[in-house]
Amino acid sequence: MANTDDVKSGIQQAASRAQDAVNNASDYYDNAADMTRSALDNLSDRVQEQPMTMLLVAAGIGYIAGRLRLL
Repeated sequence: MANTDDVKSGIQQAASRAQDAVNNASDYYDNAADMTRSALDNLSDRVQEQPMTMLLVAAGIGYIAGRLRLL
């Protein structure tokens, strides 16, 4: 039968692993948020530089999606 020190040690190890998982998830979230912001900034810049091209691309995507009945 496990003594209280073994139980406490197991609980501490589990808590440490849980904290590591939370930290990793937070890092992944931060990285994904940064990548999303960067992609949106890039898209915004391209729309401002080439508005007609982007309008035609959006219209083409909308047309294809409509034909495929995705939307």
